[in-house]
Amino acid sequence: MKKIMIAGIAAIGLFSGCKKFLDRKPLDASATTTFLSNAEEMELGLNGVYAGAFWQFPNNTPLLWAIEATTDVGLRRTGNADDQIAMGDAGPFLISNALTVTAWQQEYRLVARANQQLDGMKNGQANVSPTIFGRIKAETMVLRAWAYFHLMSQFGDVPYYREPLAIDQVFTMARTPVATIVADLYKDLDEAAAAFDAAGTQALQTMGRVNKGVAFGLKAKLAKPRRASRPWLRFIKKKKLKRRRKHDAFLIK
Repeated sequence: MKKIMIAGIAAIGLFSGCKKFLDRKPLDASATTTFLSNAEEMELGLNGVYAGAFWQFPNNTPLLWAIEATTDVGLRRTGNADDQIAMGDAGPFLISNALTVTAWQQEYRLVARANQQLDGMKNGQANVSPTIFGRIKAETMVLRAWAYFHLMSQFGDVPYYREPLAIDQVFTMARTPVATIVADLYKDLDEAAAAFDAAGTQALQTMGRVNKGVAFGLKAKLAKPRRASRPWLRFIKKKKLKRRRKHDAFLIK
C-alpha cells in the first residue's frame, strides 16, 4: 500500500510539472518568438534577406537577364535557353508564363523576408547598439525597395505591404498605386542613407552589400516610372550622382 501511495504521488508530481517542463524555449537553437534578439542573429537574418535577392529562372538563368531577353534589348536565337521565354502563345506577357510567375514569386519572396526581418528586429533592439541596428535595418529597407522597384517596373500597381501578413490577408490584398508606393520608398531610402552615414558605412561593403550609394541610385531610378524627369534630374544634381548612360547606373562622385 505504501508503495502504491508513493507511486501515485510521484505520478501526480510528474504530470503537474509536465506542462512547465515542455513549455519552454529551445536550449540549442533560436526560438521563433525570440529570434533576432541580438546582433549575431540579426546578421544571420540579414543574410537570409540577401539570399532572397538571388533571383533565378528555372533553367539556372539569372532572372533579370531572362526578363531583358524578352524585350528588344535582348536578341533571341533559335536553340538557346531563350526558347523557354519565346514570344507568341507561350510568350512572357501571359500570366501563366513561367517567367511572369517566377518574377512575381521571387520578388515577393524578398519582400516577405525583408518584412520578417524588420518586424523581428524589434525583439532585440534594446540589446544592440543604435548604429549596428540602424545599419542592418537600412540594408533591409534598401533590399525591400529593390524588390518593389522591379515589381512596379514589371507589373505596375501591385499589392503593397510593409509587415508580415497573416494567411487570410494574402488573399484579400488589393493593388496599390505606384505613386503611393514610391512615396513610401523615398522615405525608406532617405532613412537608410542617414543610417549608413551614422554607422560610418564604407563605399564598398563586405561581399557587395548595399550602402548609401545604392540607396540614392535606387531612389533616382524610382522617379523614372513616375515620369518625374525634372525631380529625378534635380535629385541627381543635388546628391552629386554621376550617370553612366550605357547602363543607366549611378555612382557617388
